[in-house]
Amino acid sequence: PLPPSLETTLIGAGDADCAGGELTARIIERYPNATVFANGDLTYHHADYKKCYDPSWGRFKYRTRPAFGNHDDPKAYFEYFGASTGPPLGVYSYNLGSWHIIVLNSVLIKSGDKSVMEFLKNDLRINKAECSLAYAHHPLFSSGIHGASWMDETYEILDKGGVEVVLCEAIPCEAAKARGAAPACRASSRNAQLKSIRQEHAITSTEQQR
Repeated sequence: PLPPSLETTLIGAGDADCAGGELTARIIERYPNATVFANGDLTYHHADYKKCYDPSWGRFKYRTRPAFGNHDDPKAYFEYFGASTGPPLGVYSYNLGSWHIIVLNSVLIKSGDKSVMEFLKNDLRINKAECSLAYAHHPLFSSGIHGASWMDETYEILDKGGVEVVLCEAIPCEAAKARGAAPACRASSRNAQLKSIRQEHAITSTEQQR
């Protein structure tokens, strides 16, 4: 379980590799009590997390809950993040305040392995939290070229399971039940904080230009 001091804010992004890791890490530092979601592609072709990831986002490793991305090296990923990331599948869940959080491996889903679906269905059946959120590296829909049609079944299960929000690569890619979310979840989301680093960076850049 997370320490009580980390039960208020969820902040994160994907693609936090060597190129821009330090810049985004400085944003995370503004939220010392936040839980960090590192949403895949955390080394981007570099297998050495100690050399590429650790100097920047590694500073928050103790409060990070990562998801696996298609540019992550499986062996290096699980060796670096450890048993809490659900090896060998890379799927797991945790509670954050009044929210139940589910972390999925979209790369494994693409491979056709049904283990992720079995885990997801079982997790949704066991955990009856009124407010729930899931994240995975790949989005089902994209305004660019990165939509992942193989995530369709996953999103159907999330929707039927009552999951309110789905995150992919740091953006709210779909609010599965946004219009029908329970009032308690809407109230909880107002009290909690869910921050996208890209959105925060855009706000910071705009302020600096003034």
